[in-house]
Amino acid sequence: MAAFALPRGLSGPTFPAFSPPRPATLGLLQHVESVQTAREALGRLQRDAASAGFRHPLHWARPARPSQQSQGALWRRNPRSRAPAAVAEAQEETQQLGTVPVMGVNLMKNIIGATVLSLASGVAACSDLPGAVAPGCFLVVLCGAALGYTFALVARNCELLGVRSYRESWEKTLGPKTAWLVSICSLIMAGSGCLQYIMVLSEAGSSLAALAGLPSLLATRSGAMLAIVGTILLPMSFLDNLNQLKFTSVAGIFGVFYYVFAMFWRYITGAYAPGGQFYKLLLPAVQPSFSVTGGSMLSPPVLTLLGMLTSAYICHYNAPKYYQELKDRSMRRFYLTVLLGFGGSTLIYLVGFTSSFLTFGGHSSSFIFNNYASTDGLFVAARAIMSFVIICTYPLLFVGLCQGALELLPGGPGVGAEAQKRKRNMTFGLVAGLTAMALSTKDIGLVIALPGAVTGSMLAYVFPALIHLKATAAEAAKAPRLGLRLQRSLSRVLVLLGCATAVLGAASALKVF
Repeated sequence: MAAFALPRGLSGPTFPAFSPPRPATLGLLQHVESVQTAREALGRLQRDAASAGFRHPLHWARPARPSQQSQGALWRRNPRSRAPAAVAEAQEETQQLGTVPVMGVNLMKNIIGATVLSLASGVAACSDLPGAVAPGCFLVVLCGAALGYTFALVARNCELLGVRSYRESWEKTLGPKTAWLVSICSLIMAGSGCLQYIMVLSEAGSSLAALAGLPSLLATRSGAMLAIVGTILLPMSFLDNLNQLKFTSVAGIFGVFYYVFAMFWRYITGAYAPGGQFYKLLLPAVQPSFSVTGGSMLSPPVLTLLGMLTSAYICHYNAPKYYQELKDRSMRRFYLTVLLGFGGSTLIYLVGFTSSFLTFGGHSSSFIFNNYASTDGLFVAARAIMSFVIICTYPLLFVGLCQGALELLPGGPGVGAEAQKRKRNMTFGLVAGLTAMALSTKDIGLVIALPGAVTGSMLAYVFPALIHLKATAAEAAKAPRLGLRLQRSLSRVLVLLGCATAVLGAASALKVF
């Protein structure tokens, strides 16, 4: 049963919760024409319901899904003009609406992560020539523009179809039977993110442990990993209330700014160049190396870099949420939000990747902090800041992974005691599996590139384009305008590009060629 809208100007005390009134009474409330009459009617309902334990209609569960026409009202530019069927959700959303600059910064926080620490190794796999930084920058900008476009396309698809999530847009166009593909790809990307966090924490933790003079076992990668997972990450994986961790998203963006600045500062001061302050402290394997092996940015390893860049920018499952929470939303304003979020992220990636690659060249590590001296004060602080932020943001990512995995089980997450048991077992299983994978590989670049090439390409390129083609098929069958024809042509290109990137990128990441 759909919720109803109170007449404009209605105010008064908050009523105790009660269950749905009879249809006749609900019809009366929906057609009252004056504020006074509405107050009297609601007062009678309150008195009648007090003894029956009824629930206030504005607090009912999510109403039945309206038709496409009424759903479209959910996406009007002025959120106050939405259909009455969405009042319950609208009241919650209006508390979270953000302006274009605010939502753009939030989008930047969602995009930027640990991937910036591996981009230099992606270029180094292709070439150790200083000139490789130019085509590398071009690819960073190109991928940022392409994924920004498809991010906006996901939200636009939802607007066209009158739905509120990525998965729902798939269900409405391509059918519910195959919607599990979207969920599986999203789960893989979430699992990849958790795996990256464990590996990065292990690398940073072992370095900090050695510097602090802790037992030698903790100064090894595997020892630090087991200690961090067992004493910190596993308990945090069981957290139910994550509200206290939300502040770390702000700390996270400032942490990224700090270590990107640190990389830039060490580059311009030449602290790691031959004769520099820290050059002699480095092992030969991580000392700067340029023009030794040569190479080209047109070689197959460039596909690995493309996979990394896909992972670096992907956050497409959240596109509908960003659109819904935009104040005075319209596609024009949303495009500005996307431009700010993806443009700012691209700038951060460019500064971080160019600074680190031009510092170490062909010896750039897949975890670039390993190239910097363990006694470098700037990077001692950077490792500590990054570790703190990752520890606090890990549960935010893990809870989505765990919940998504539970949804795929036969019978779903379960209820009551069974739900708690399933969640506990799933948490132990996921943490154990992630730890085993982290112990078995040291190449963070592979963990970033492989899922980015395969599932990232599906989520970012193929799926949004397929949904768009299906959603606009009816209009295209008539007399489509030039703009629509161009958009559909671009969607076809994205499908082909995404499939090719998935296959070739996976082969390159696995070093098949």
